[in-house]
Amino acid sequence: MADDTSGPGRGQTICDLRDRRLGPRDVDGAHVRAVLETDRPLGPMLAERLLAYRPTAG
Repeated sequence: MADDTSGPGRGQTICDLRDRRLGPRDVDGAHVRAVLETDRPLGPMLAERLLAYRPTAG
């Protein structure tokens, strides 16, 4: 969730992992998903995807 308060965390994305031990679960009404691990190093994979991105007209 993004912090929209006026505190020191304003604008930060906060990931609460307290329930991680129970395994992943979908939450009704959720608008985001968090990646907790990947099968290869994230940096190069993310760069590859971002550089390949082509926005669609619309």
